Amino acid sequence: MKLALGILIVCVSSTCGFLFTSKSGPEWNALRTTWGPNPLSSHYYVKQPLTVEDAKKNGFEQVSTGCQGKFLGQRFIQGKDVSLVLIYDSKDHIAGVQMAIPASMISDKYYKFSQQRMYNRDTIAGIDVYVLTAYFVDPKTICQSDEHVTQRAKGSIGTGLWLQNGTDPIRDSFSSPISQSETNQTKWAQGACFPSMGVHYWYDNRLDVDCASFFPSFLMYNKGKLTGFGWATAGKFEYSKRTEFPPLKALSSFLKPVPTCMPDFFEETGGFTTMHVYFNAEPWNLLSFPSASLNVEQSLPHKNISNKISDEMTKFMRSIYDDVMMTQKRKKRHVNFAFSSLILSDELDSIISIPNQDIRSKFYYFNYNSSLQNLARVELVFLIKQITNSPRIHIRFNETTVLLKQSFQIENNWLKIDLTQYIRSFPVRFQLHFHELSLRSPRSFLTLYYRRQLFSNSRSRRNLSSPSRDELVTDPNNPSACQVRPFRMSFVDLNLTSWIVGPSSYEMNICSGICQPSQNMPSYFQMQYLLHDIHPKVSPTLCCKPKRFTSTILLYYDGPNLILKRHENMRVVECGCS
Repeated sequence: MKLALGILIVCVSSTCGFLFTSKSGPEWNALRTTWGPNPLSSHYYVKQPLTVEDAKKNGFEQVSTGCQGKFLGQRFIQGKDVSLVLIYDSKDHIAGVQMAIPASMISDKYYKFSQQRMYNRDTIAGIDVYVLTAYFVDPKTICQSDEHVTQRAKGSIGTGLWLQNGTDPIRDSFSSPISQSETNQTKWAQGACFPSMGVHYWYDNRLDVDCASFFPSFLMYNKGKLTGFGWATAGKFEYSKRTEFPPLKALSSFLKPVPTCMPDFFEETGGFTTMHVYFNAEPWNLLSFPSASLNVEQSLPHKNISNKISDEMTKFMRSIYDDVMMTQKRKKRHVNFAFSSLILSDELDSIISIPNQDIRSKFYYFNYNSSLQNLARVELVFLIKQITNSPRIHIRFNETTVLLKQSFQIENNWLKIDLTQYIRSFPVRFQLHFHELSLRSPRSFLTLYYRRQLFSNSRSRRNLSSPSRDELVTDPNNPSACQVRPFRMSFVDLNLTSWIVGPSSYEMNICSGICQPSQNMPSYFQMQYLLHDIHPKVSPTLCCKPKRFTSTILLYYDGPNLILKRHENMRVVECGCS
């Protein structure tokens, strides 16, 4: 299914510059990987740990250390996924990344991997791989005690970008231009601008380039500053959720010009495997993408699971979502789900349903790649047909069988079995045996209820009795002035309903109107307004922009899983001039 995302932008002053409001350009304050069409998905724009301590907390394991050989620093991977290797310096701070591809998947028939200096052969966790390497600090400093640490700005992930183009990490690593203007003195050639990525630059790219020696990395710039980079490997290698596979017709959205050899080369190799690496915290830019720039192939979210399981899971989660919406509107609940009010009061962060991946009767297998921290409750859910006065359910883990007493309840033909005390980690396997209880079908799904982190003294819970925080701040007496205007955005019109289950639309609202000095405007912006009249080239004009947001509750697919979650900063309720 084709997925096209639309964008609504007010007061855009420069192409690919609206992602960041800082005049000096974005800061390197985060490390995120993998572009994707769904900014709400846990698979896209994934935040990576910046220290060894956080890496270990997130399940990364060390695969090498030391400062000799082809690579520098301490290297970590998560599980057996070699697509992303995190590199840390001698002070346990992030110092670079690698992308590794299993050698068993690679052929030199159309692209000479073995002759391309960017690819180095290595063994990681027992897997023979080809490796691409990038460092965020001068490689000479990675293994030194603390010389380079003081060079970083506080909270920054690095001081530059060095790509390793050979077997010697110091001699063969070359620095990339930090400023877009510096690319003029290099072989980096400007490609196309894609707002959720940036202005792409490709090394020595031209119409007559030899695709068999295409350079496997690109740079991304926003507001003239380097804000990320990426890998582009010839061939479609489906071995990790972190990788991306742009279709041929999408290449012109970031590669310009598209080499004349590319269509045939794309067909011969099967395409490209890419990965975007971002140095900023919010690359998705207000969940917006240009409608005409890129069409992305996205399969239905429940492609890999039974449609019947998906339908039942959707029906169950939809009933909770409807209950939440009705409760939010101060109407009587039609289903008595105890957790609905917790979603509204912000005590619950999200509700996630995961389908059973074992098709055998009485066998259950669930896997979920997320922390169990703040997990409040776990329920196994079935549709039932008939029940007696004394049903019994036995659960079997490994060689232990337990009778579930007072651990299940029935609401509107849904059997919900409380497994909270039995789920300690994922993946989880078990068997169930039912007595005096008839299921409508053996299909099931696991539902996880996550609480928010504890509230601090400075933050109060959402006050359900006070709707003022959600009311639009308008000025009826001055309709031409900058203020919020009601605007309902349709997920149907944007063709997003393949993964957003509800709502079909929401009140997004927009900011528009004339900006003039007023008593309510901060003094700084009053001075900016006056300065613009005198020096229009130095001081930009004031722009009507969002000032305050509220949240929206969404029900959406993330792969085969279904998530109900309150997403902050999606609805504008107040605007201002700045």
